[in-house]
Amino acid sequence: MFCITTTTTTTATKHPLATTTTTTVEYPTDHLSHDSFVNHKKILFYTRFFSETWEEELKVRTSLMHKCPVSTCVFLKDSSHPEDTDAVVFHSFDFDPEQVPAVRRPEQVYVWLSMESPKWDGFSYGKILQFGRPGFFNWTSTYHRESDVMHPYGGLLPLQGEVDYVRPGLLNKSGVAYGEYLAALAGGDLQQEIKGKDWAAFLERPKLVVWMVSHCSTSSGREVYVQELQQHTEVDVFGSCGELKCSIESIEECYTKVLRPTYKFYLAFENNLCEDYVTEKAWLPLRHGLVPVVFGGARYSDILPPLSYVDATHRTPLQLANLLSSIARSPQLYGRYHLWRKYWEVLLWPPLCEICLKLHSPVSPMHRDGEDMGRRRYYPNLRSWWWSVNNCTTPYPRRRYPHLVFLGL
Repeated sequence: MFCITTTTTTTATKHPLATTTTTTVEYPTDHLSHDSFVNHKKILFYTRFFSETWEEELKVRTSLMHKCPVSTCVFLKDSSHPEDTDAVVFHSFDFDPEQVPAVRRPEQVYVWLSMESPKWDGFSYGKILQFGRPGFFNWTSTYHRESDVMHPYGGLLPLQGEVDYVRPGLLNKSGVAYGEYLAALAGGDLQQEIKGKDWAAFLERPKLVVWMVSHCSTSSGREVYVQELQQHTEVDVFGSCGELKCSIESIEECYTKVLRPTYKFYLAFENNLCEDYVTEKAWLPLRHGLVPVVFGGARYSDILPPLSYVDATHRTPLQLANLLSSIARSPQLYGRYHLWRKYWEVLLWPPLCEICLKLHSPVSPMHRDGEDMGRRRYYPNLRSWWWSVNNCTTPYPRRRYPHLVFLGL
């Protein structure tokens, strides 16, 4: 085993979540001859991750196989013998078609991993076609449910029992936790039943809405929405697009020490309006005790439990301001937006259950735009597939909501 001990010091990475934990975690060594790994599937992280080492991305996890139904996999970082592995993962942003393994076994799976929307995934589609590799990748691994392996920014894991659902980025509506939660909502359960005598202190926050943002001009038009929202209610803006700064270096400590005690709602507005594109903007406030106000292209009801978020996507800024004020005026009602915490925990970068299960399973059904070559099924036009499944839409407010109606609670 090799250990990675993290510190609270952050670095300038694409996704700061990789440097926000102080937990010591262990991962299997790259020595493949160890007897305990003889029946394990071997998964190699071949490229870097947003120019950083994979340890930076992996160390935020509790365990790569946390509660997985199939956990006989080992994750490797030594790329000196990629031909000895079962799957090789290439991160889209760091992929170079001129720097690929020289030897490839027919049964090996090459996986294309992308955490960004097709509007900004950093992938050189033209370059890979130029080098004659249109069928290079067998599986896709992204935030989108149409991927062969779903790799979300976050997910909900039930607090009780083992994980029987390998896609935590999607809400398991057939699970026990979901059924019990709906029954609690129908029965009128309140926040007091979770926090006890401390419930009121947990909910008492002097301000209504906060937004932490670094990109001031986006393809989703979220900044236009927020400007209109500020005409109807006060929105405190942290980051390079606002006047407020969080002096604490760790983003998670900023949430727990500054944002959570002060604000009821957090604007989780995505920079692109694409299907299933739900980033840390939603998962971080959920994890740290705020209620996210979501704005994006995802079907949020497939991802988050009811009354765990407020959806701004189909509301005008005025309608949203009125709704948030209405919820905030009632501690009991606002408390119900935290009732889900009794049943789930939020994990950032959830465990990699699906890829391990898939490697141990027979060849899965083809996805659209896929060609079948046994286990060497491949994507002849990766760019076309990626754009088609995302259904990215035009930004707010350009003809997007011509007939908005107030949707209520």
